[in-house]
Amino acid sequence: MCNDEEIAAAGEENTASGDTVTTKISEAEVFAFIQELVHNKSGIDSDKITRESDPKNNLGLDSMDNAEFVLEVEKEYNISIPDEDFDKFTSLGAICACVISLLGERAE
Repeated sequence: MCNDEEIAAAGEENTASGDTVTTKISEAEVFAFIQELVHNKSGIDSDKITRESDPKNNLGLDSMDNAEFVLEVEKEYNISIPDEDFDKFTSLGAICACVISLLGERAE
């Protein structure tokens, strides 16, 4: 679960452990993936999609887009973001921090 403290405490880089391989995934890599997802769903130019962008208010993603978005992020990183957490996110940067936090928990 990504609470406000975890999101704020998420570092720039964490180690994520898969079944057989350990890889480091940076916040920049997570953001690049999220930025591409938003671009593909909304058609907004990637350079206009920032960490401060709000997925609901200034990116025009509706509830169905948000659900698909979460599923794609969860699938890519093999994590689970609770629905109630995702509804709290007001920026793509917060989503990145949550992903990094969840990857860090999984590695522990």
